[in-house]
Amino acid sequence: MVWVYSVPEAVDAINRNEATELWVRVPEGISCLSSISTALAKNTSLRSLNLRGNGISTLAPLGTQKMGNLTHLYLGDNNIENISDLANNLKTNRYLSVLHLDQNVIVDVEDLGKALSMNTTLNSLILDDNQIRDVRALGRALKSNRTLIALYLKANQISDVGSIAIGMKENNTLQELSLRSNRLLDATDLVAALKHNHKLRYLSLDQNPLCAPSPIWKSFGKRKPSVVEACVCLQEYRTRKRDYRAFASVLGLGFQEKNRWIFDDLVMSNILEFLWNSSSLASELEVKVKNLFGHCNDGKVFLQWLMKDLSTSS
Repeated sequence: MVWVYSVPEAVDAINRNEATELWVRVPEGISCLSSISTALAKNTSLRSLNLRGNGISTLAPLGTQKMGNLTHLYLGDNNIENISDLANNLKTNRYLSVLHLDQNVIVDVEDLGKALSMNTTLNSLILDDNQIRDVRALGRALKSNRTLIALYLKANQISDVGSIAIGMKENNTLQELSLRSNRLLDATDLVAALKHNHKLRYLSLDQNPLCAPSPIWKSFGKRKPSVVEACVCLQEYRTRKRDYRAFASVLGLGFQEKNRWIFDDLVMSNILEFLWNSSSLASELEVKVKNLFGHCNDGKVFLQWLMKDLSTSS
């Protein structure tokens, strides 16, 4: 990793065509990427370029210049609003696989969605902490995109994921989807889409004001939901306490499939909180939970134990 602290140093490092990883941190900020983009177009060695926290507001030069053989581009923590130029580049880019655009002021992702429909290399897209509301373009892109594996949309202003749900029905490559800390009121369409999708391994809906009119788990009938679907149900219990046996049913379903663990610490704490406050818990189970709590560092092991106990006590 080569660190530089001015634009001339960055251009020189790129022109030397030796470094594979470059981190540019300019204290006074970067007002224009023209010189860096020009040098980058001729470079063949650089694989990772980190431009985080440089006050960048325009990506215009990236719309007309090639980005060499870059596979990783980090543009987070800047002042970027318009990403149309970068999206234009992505339509024909054949190298970039990881793109970070988190902690900017992006609102419109229409052009980005169109680019994703044409791009064949990008597998990780991070859009956390922006001001995105409309994700219909991203949902349409998921229908045809066959390379994207991770899509992170945490801490935006998204209230409707119907388009993403539709896209997920036809998508067979996305494995990680984060919609944490948005404005979602209902995840029913997303859960329904997961009946057709068997690739997703991680789904985060934490810190959303989910308030579906009835428990989603009832819609499964006798069908065993996947872990992802069960997780969605569990996350709804954050603000809506339900009958313990119904909760235990959801918790006990879906964990039969191996390697589909998607519970993060927050979800696990929500489960524990529910169990803790449930008056219908058997006293002996409550004692077991209290005795074990704090003595198990492995969340997976704990949930496996808890599942087994719930299945025998329900």
